Amino acid sequence: FSESAGWSREYFQGGPSRRAWHSSSRVNGSMRISGGFGGSPDYHLHDVWSLDLSSLEFSPRSAKGMPKIFGPFVQLALDRLGNLVVFGRYGQNDPDGVASWKVAAKNGEWLPVSGSKLPDLNFNFAMANPQEQSICVGKIDRQEDRTTWSAWTLYAPCMVWIHHEILNGPVTPHRMVCAADPSKKSSWVCFGGAYRDEVSSETWILSTGDENGCEQ
Repeated sequence: FSESAGWSREYFQGGPSRRAWHSSSRVNGSMRISGGFGGSPDYHLHDVWSLDLSSLEFSPRSAKGMPKIFGPFVQLALDRLGNLVVFGRYGQNDPDGVASWKVAAKNGEWLPVSGSKLPDLNFNFAMANPQEQSICVGKIDRQEDRTTWSAWTLYAPCMVWIHHEILNGPVTPHRMVCAADPSKKSSWVCFGGAYRDEVSSETWILSTGDENGCEQ
């Protein structure tokens, strides 16, 4: 897509199979695409591809030890070499838990990273901020008389999770889209979302207050 020319459909050969719930991040002049759900008979995919953003050519990448990741997950490029941090749910048949992994650019090896204060298994969304080298994960508990938000922030340089309880926020978290607020650290601008038959057009700002990141 470009503002001057609009949308154009691009065709390729030898690239990734059809999928949804995959994750991506930009590494220099390419987009790294990981995993996803391909439907029957592929189901949860275990592959990584690189898309050159100039030539629009795909090339496969090694993915040693890549787990089965269920549902939406997020990845963050750590440096210009293409090393990644990935967060999501894992399991063989149903999600067993959540984890974060470091992915080495040199050999494509996935290594789990242990840590405390990990996000809840039933998180609603996850997003990455390359400028701050952080990942933010959110979960909503919605009951008849109250709505409570929880948020977790992972700072990739030190691989430390910080947990927050937030007393107010949007009540439609599913498929809400968020972008890092360029004017304030540890802050996100979020729009829309859904909950059951409710669809939102509201805009909210999520601020976790982690001004010092790894210093906490």
